[in-house]
Amino acid sequence: MIVPPSRLLAYTAAIGIEASSTELVSRKLKGKHLEIKLSENNLISIGGNGLCYSDNNIIKAVKTGFALPQFLPFLKNFKNGCESVYTLLAIKKIFSGKKSTTEKVAIALRAGITSTATFANFDSQSKELLSDYKNVIIKFIVKDSDISFFLNKFEDKKWNVTSQCPNWNLDPSAVMVFSSLLIAERTLVNGFDHLGEIGRGSVMVSGNLPVLDKIGYISRKITKKLPLFL
Repeated sequence: MIVPPSRLLAYTAAIGIEASSTELVSRKLKGKHLEIKLSENNLISIGGNGLCYSDNNIIKAVKTGFALPQFLPFLKNFKNGCESVYTLLAIKKIFSGKKSTTEKVAIALRAGITSTATFANFDSQSKELLSDYKNVIIKFIVKDSDISFFLNKFEDKKWNVTSQCPNWNLDPSAVMVFSSLLIAERTLVNGFDHLGEIGRGSVMVSGNLPVLDKIGYISRKITKKLPLFL
């Protein structure tokens, strides 16, 4: 798959929404998986043909929590569009909560890590930064919760995010442990800065620290351009 540089930010925003829906469904909360598809004329469909956004509006939706979809596709595929909107509203409701709940942090963390993986796969500078890494598993854990994700890359495959270890025969290359749900949420808002959080005693890390440095740099780069509405 090729993502034009001019559309990478919009694609990353959409991928974050898809990842959020994946976690929502996996926790059996409500809604459906919102698979995204890049279309012509700078449009992106979410969860089927009924819900389409322009590139600019999908970025706005992620930054602010609201943006208007394309009108005609919604009318032509009304049932599909309503189902997709229902899922988006469910995600927004969880994100809008004032407390750092397990569901909120899990959904946001998966979206954040998946967005980082997207830049690692398609952003030329990020690809170059990580070009030396071929077999990598980075584990993210939130202490005293059931939240854990694995950012991984094997050989010439793309960076990927899973909720289960992709290869139980390999130990994680690096591990990042957030001390609480609140710390994990704060890190998502500011971008992964493990050095700063270590200094505050909020995050524990082990393993290959250089790869964590680079992943953290990419995460902060995305956060500046595409902040989550947490």
